[in-house]
Amino acid sequence: TMDRIIAGEIRNQDSFWLIAVMVGNRKSGDAAWDLVTSRWDELVAVIPPQNLRRVLDSIPARSKPDVADRIRSFLEAHPIPGGELYVGQQLERLDVRVRLRQAEQELPGIV
Repeated sequence: TMDRIIAGEIRNQDSFWLIAVMVGNRKSGDAAWDLVTSRWDELVAVIPPQNLRRVLDSIPARSKPDVADRIRSFLEAHPIPGGELYVGQQLERLDVRVRLRQAEQELPGIV
């Protein structure tokens, strides 16, 4: 899918939500995020600027603390012009999910 997005085989106005769905996937989302970061410059070149921030729609689903730290570091190093408020909101949602995951792990019999 990523290759098809970058090759222009998928309409660029549709590409952001496909990426967001991949990143939000319970089983493959962490690997999808790694793919997004490794091909970020290519994605920036093909996704319209007004849609680029929407690639991040599902990052709150990546609630493992180590993955969340990698996401935060990446976004700090790669700001999205015009997306500062949205990125901040998504990172706040991510932080909430990380704290919830940690709290659930502390409760016996929940997880």
